[in-house]
Amino acid sequence: MSFLEKICFPELITALPNETIAQVLSKMKEYKIWTIPVTNDKGYLVGLLTYKDLLERKVSPRSKVKSVMQNPHAISVNAKLDDVVKKFYYLRIRALPVIDSTGKVLAIASREYLTKYIIENNYVKNVKISEVMTKNVITANPEDNVAKIKWIMLRNGITRVPIIESDKLTGIVTMRDLVEKIYYASIPGKKKEMFRSEDEVLAAPIKNIMTYPVITVNEDYDLNQFVNRIIHYRISGMPIINHEGKVVGICSTFDIIKYYVSGFKIEIPVDIKIDTEISEVMKAIIEKILSYYYSKLARVTNIINLKIHVKTYERKSSGRRKYSINIYLKDDYKVHTINVSDWDLIKAFRDAFDLLTKRVEKFIDRLRTRKSMKFIT
Repeated sequence: MSFLEKICFPELITALPNETIAQVLSKMKEYKIWTIPVTNDKGYLVGLLTYKDLLERKVSPRSKVKSVMQNPHAISVNAKLDDVVKKFYYLRIRALPVIDSTGKVLAIASREYLTKYIIENNYVKNVKISEVMTKNVITANPEDNVAKIKWIMLRNGITRVPIIESDKLTGIVTMRDLVEKIYYASIPGKKKEMFRSEDEVLAAPIKNIMTYPVITVNEDYDLNQFVNRIIHYRISGMPIINHEGKVVGICSTFDIIKYYVSGFKIEIPVDIKIDTEISEVMKAIIEKILSYYYSKLARVTNIINLKIHVKTYERKSSGRRKYSINIYLKDDYKVHTINVSDWDLIKAFRDAFDLLTKRVEKFIDRLRTRKSMKFIT
């Protein structure tokens, strides 16, 4: 398996399509994994299940894994390094199964071990974490309820939110925290530690479930020190603090993947046309939105072609511009088209991709339920 052996978990943990969500959550919690391959009884890959899937598409803990799993994305046992990096970059996923030519799962590649490998082998410069981290940190306060934090995560495509009170880092909440609390409160007959129902979890202040003390690194740490800390605690990211203890950024192993691919000018394969001038700040925000939704759609279906056309209409009386977003997506099954208009360009982009994603997910769900299709591949 060449370099793949160095980027895989030591254990191979999988799920079966007919296992319940509750059963698989126990495995994910025990082994501290965010992504679990779903295989048939002979070990062949049929899907993936992640914490993000469970938070976005809330189902009963008694539901079968096959009702919520995503497409069976994987890495070939013969894949080269750049192919693996691109896969993690496009899908924004923490782990991917390694399969042989027949589709049998051999191991699970980890984004954390991948970043360690590219740093130790000098594929990226071992720079300070401050050069890679995300500086505009989305935070919350201890009294914000869990429902709000869930919305913040899903709306912004993030998996952790630092909790700040009086400029001090008082805790952190991750997507794993939310999923486990919400689902365990919903399992009938299970001993409840704090909450008796999902509604109680969502209404509770985030301070009731946040983690403290928070694992952090100083902004002067280099990438190697950061990744070693990541692997030691089996997490994917953490807040970055300055010498006064204030949060100045947040960094995950995905940020390191982005830093790596930036040197190769890898871009999301989207054909986008904008019939107006926009600022560099606006372009950066749009790029981030595209990156998030492309990865979200790519986990659901195979994207053959994605085109975006932005038109503007000027209102003569006020000079304001109204933006029209047209999206064309072709996958293995059909062509999906969306048109959304708004005076706010960013809102129009988000709304258009929200609508597109919901339509694609609904269509794929219908395919899953057809008796003639056992699994979608």
